[in-house]
Amino acid sequence: MLPIGLKLDYLDEAIERLVVNLNRISDIHTCTTCEGHIWRMTPAWPTKDGWIHILKPEKRYDDLIKGMSQLSEMYPFLEFAEPLPNYINNYELNTLFSRFESHEMGDLLFRLDKKGKENYFGRAARRKRKMNLAWNDLNEFVVGYIRQNINPIPESLPYRENGTQ
Repeated sequence: MLPIGLKLDYLDEAIERLVVNLNRISDIHTCTTCEGHIWRMTPAWPTKDGWIHILKPEKRYDDLIKGMSQLSEMYPFLEFAEPLPNYINNYELNTLFSRFESHEMGDLLFRLDKKGKENYFGRAARRKRKMNLAWNDLNEFVVGYIRQNINPIPESLPYRENGTQ
């Protein structure tokens, strides 16, 4: 469940629906998330990978995480980290990363000429579109999981701590 005070305005658009729908599942909580960003004016850090941290009770919802992991294999830039068992109070932490092309901790852009930089940002923009499609596909998988295993009308389930939308 999402904390009562968390404003959805702070979530990135492409990942917002996935965060909301994961939090509709009892005892699943998302921690920090980021869909991934491109910063043309920050040569030392031109792209920021995306991620979503998912806390779930140990030994529960393993099929959900396995299904998300299998779906993420369709996208070479998605990667599930090894789960951290007993991260907090018998909850396991699962993190899914959505990676941009490496910028070598900012060093890459300092070595590229203007055309090389434009090519890098062109590839980053194409990757960003693919990343957003992947977040959407993962959301559709989660919605299908909820329909099949929890409630045929996912939208009827609360996603906030106080039971409100």
